Amino acid sequence: MNECSILWCGKYHQNWENELHCHNYFQMVGILSGSGTVYVDDQPYEIEKEQVFLLCPQQLHAIHCGEKNAAPLKMLDVKFTVADPALFEDLVRVGDMFHLQDFGWFVRFFDKIIAESAQQRPYYYSIISGYLLEMLVRIVRERLGQPAAAPEEEAPRVATFKGVDVAALMQYIDFNYSRIISLEPVLVAATIVSMGVIPMVSAIRGSSRPLLPCTVMVPPPKSQPQAMVTPAL
Repeated sequence: MNECSILWCGKYHQNWENELHCHNYFQMVGILSGSGTVYVDDQPYEIEKEQVFLLCPQQLHAIHCGEKNAAPLKMLDVKFTVADPALFEDLVRVGDMFHLQDFGWFVRFFDKIIAESAQQRPYYYSIISGYLLEMLVRIVRERLGQPAAAPEEEAPRVATFKGVDVAALMQYIDFNYSRIISLEPVLVAATIVSMGVIPMVSAIRGSSRPLLPCTVMVPPPKSQPQAMVTPAL
């Protein structure tokens, strides 16, 4: 029996508001950027970067975005059930909103869940369930005062490559990965001259094979729920 089961998982921008509602499963939300207000029962929380919200079954909640011209609200979001009674009880005790000592590992685990689910390889659901279980246990240990492992160190990112602003390029792709975009705005974001993009990418990839636009369709599994990426709940 799985201690926990993922029902839905995604990374997306939210540009809509929802009313107070509840459901019969857990929902965990991590704030990457943006502004707005999260309401949990009668408690409003002004949104801040790197907040984590853990919403329990039947707990009323709503998310309201910031002002029209404010930075877009970008979130990590997973909905899941918990079968283990002890873990269920501990998650209820964790609290509605908190900050982790190291938000980086939280983001990396989300990325692993999304990537593994997208590939749909054999036993992928067991893998992503394991990732989620480890996330929940680490949160319980930290929040309830149990011993935790030392924070993971993240390798520094390259700032530029042959004069290209890699940080700007990666930020643009990260914020728009769920949309269909043309090459031109990507080049503009990284201040790349179009004639130089293929040699640059070839140098990074070690291949002269050109990059082609593509769409990845993730078929639903035959017998397991699916962790999927989508721009809306």
